[in-house]
Amino acid sequence: MTPLAGLRVLQFGKALAPQMVGLALADLGADVVCCGTPADHPFSAALERGKRVVDFDADHDTLHELARQADVVIAPGTAPCGLARTLQSTAIVLSLPAFPTQDPRFAGKAADEGTVLAAAGILAERGPSNRLRGLGPAIVQMPIASAYAAAFGTLGILASVFGRQVSGRGDAVEVSLFGALMEGFSYNHVKIDGLPSRYADPRGAVADATLPLPESQIQALIDPMYRAFLCADDVWFYIATPPHRGMIERELRLFGLWDDLLAAGLPNDDSYVSTRDWTDSVEGSIFAYPQLAPRWRNRIRAGIADAVRARPVAYWEEQFVAHGLCGSRVQSSAAWLASHQARATGLAISLNDPLAGLMACPGPFAWAGSGMAPRPREIVGSAGLSWRAEAWRVPAPAPGGLKPSLSGVTVLDLCNVIAGPTVAGCLTRFGAEVIKIDPTRVDFDPFITVVLSLQSARGKASMLLDLASSEGQHAFADMVTSAELVTFNGPQRQIDALGLGIDRLTRLNPSIVLAQVSAFGGPIAAPEAERKGVDEVLQAATGVMQRLQPKDAPPEEYAHYGTIDVATGVWGAAAAVAGLIGAMATGTGGQVGTSLAAGAAAVQMPFLWTSATEGAAPDLESSNPAASTPAGHIEGDTYVAPSGKREPLARYANLRTRLALAGTEGPTDVGFVRHMDHPAGLPIELVTQCAISFKEAPLVTPGHPSKYGADTRAALARFGMNEDQISSLLASGAAAESWPSHNQFLPD
Repeated sequence: MTPLAGLRVLQFGKALAPQMVGLALADLGADVVCCGTPADHPFSAALERGKRVVDFDADHDTLHELARQADVVIAPGTAPCGLARTLQSTAIVLSLPAFPTQDPRFAGKAADEGTVLAAAGILAERGPSNRLRGLGPAIVQMPIASAYAAAFGTLGILASVFGRQVSGRGDAVEVSLFGALMEGFSYNHVKIDGLPSRYADPRGAVADATLPLPESQIQALIDPMYRAFLCADDVWFYIATPPHRGMIERELRLFGLWDDLLAAGLPNDDSYVSTRDWTDSVEGSIFAYPQLAPRWRNRIRAGIADAVRARPVAYWEEQFVAHGLCGSRVQSSAAWLASHQARATGLAISLNDPLAGLMACPGPFAWAGSGMAPRPREIVGSAGLSWRAEAWRVPAPAPGGLKPSLSGVTVLDLCNVIAGPTVAGCLTRFGAEVIKIDPTRVDFDPFITVVLSLQSARGKASMLLDLASSEGQHAFADMVTSAELVTFNGPQRQIDALGLGIDRLTRLNPSIVLAQVSAFGGPIAAPEAERKGVDEVLQAATGVMQRLQPKDAPPEEYAHYGTIDVATGVWGAAAAVAGLIGAMATGTGGQVGTSLAAGAAAVQMPFLWTSATEGAAPDLESSNPAASTPAGHIEGDTYVAPSGKREPLARYANLRTRLALAGTEGPTDVGFVRHMDHPAGLPIELVTQCAISFKEAPLVTPGHPSKYGADTRAALARFGMNEDQISSLLASGAAAESWPSHNQFLPD
């Protein structure tokens, strides 16, 4: 399945963001011509694989002819060489500036990665543990802004291509690095007035005046089931067990702690019941961390530490896989790239590049079916250069105004936590109708289901359906027949167990697309792809955690919440729209996907290559300018760009004031909107969906999320069920309008 086969893409710019967009499109089948002098550095070879690289020099005639026939043009700024007049009205032009070009608040800023990171608060905000250590601002050795811009840029192009195949019109798409970073880090910016204390990280309650704290005190405040432990062979093993009833019990049983803890009185109240009705709100509940008394946290941490220390890391990795738990050894990026896990799934590939020679690098960020076989770049001359395939058929321009690009697309969203729901959450801005489908009973606590959905659930309807029941399966099958897209996060075995395999879905609806987000999966189906994981586990597995490990402290997660999760979700959205494009063209759907491992590779591309001539990539900074890691330095509270321009180091709290937006949220305005009428019953401040702007096609401002199950009746009726059928589903328990005990939108 190559949904973009024959799409003509002309890429300008050797900076990381345009290179990654071109790479992603090439991996989905597009014919990408990269303009510029080819370099022999392995990192350049990794970014240009699958493309034709050509130095046009003075051959403007060939360049203009290619541009005249291009479907897509990618550039850091506007289309160069006066090409704007050459492009057809059906062309889609993506620009990737550092800051929004139409917003005077950002005029005059330096255009380097470090300035963007400084302005977005990334250099000053280093997470709760580093705050307790008294550590100040620091350079981030990862090109996060460019990586996020690449993901959103790819999505923007694909949504515009889908819309063009209906409207017959092209568009200009802008994705600024700053806007992409703000939306990508939106989970760090959620502010809830009157947030119940049960959801507050204990580290946040420590006053600044008491800092720095001894490391032992800091470690005592960290979640005992979300941290690194030292194994018998002195290798760190990172475990990540979210507040999920089944996973918590399985983990504590594995470590031999569960029965003794229960016998000692470990509190286990229902996390959806108000804390006022718990047995003891101070003692808390094991199923509602962080609301758990320190004595229980300390006992659990010590018990796990003793158990893990008694066995080597390989043993614990095997046990976590066998028990369906999330954990990984903490290793370098080079170790990940060479691992059997990465090679078996196609997440790491080998190439014989014409300039760099034999080398290894990451596989695709997103794929369709089993993906395309890895191809090195081609170094070609401009003489006689032409597009390889016939031009795509584009309809005549439709009369009247443009509709949002995905108008008429119905999405059945079966995802949970962050990365998965982000897929469909990204599509609501383009006019897609999204129905969020959750089980009739819930294992995750309200922090996961409610707080973490405040961003991604906007604009979605919510229904509860038991897909494990025959009645629920039948109802879902009816829904599939009139939907275009199903999204799911989890390994393939879960998809198959729920009857969601693409073969079954396409029997119900030949053009349906299934978009999967997994943890360790890749384009190649393999047993290794079935391994479970979350954001922090992939940080441990792929090198992020080792690269950023604090001095004299165990490895820990990167400071910013959802760093890999959200990037992965955006790549998943891009894969989903690519699948929709393919289904529109052929009438045949299929399975597309991405994974947290692929998302982790995207945010640290400069460190993920090896070559026979150069060895492994430097682990702290790249010698290649295309790496886009910050090249400036910090002086006090200021970032100094390579150009000498100075950028104050923003703090998150200052950003909320500086970028506050009055009135209703605009679909592309960069900033914060305070929602006084939120259904949670508390004022909530959220970042806008500000990463992507279109010149022509309208974007939709999504509404508030619904309480889980609030739209069950309406959703079932939307798919043709009458009142008797709906009542029967509700009476049987196959559908529900609320979870048990979930009486408050956000339980206190």
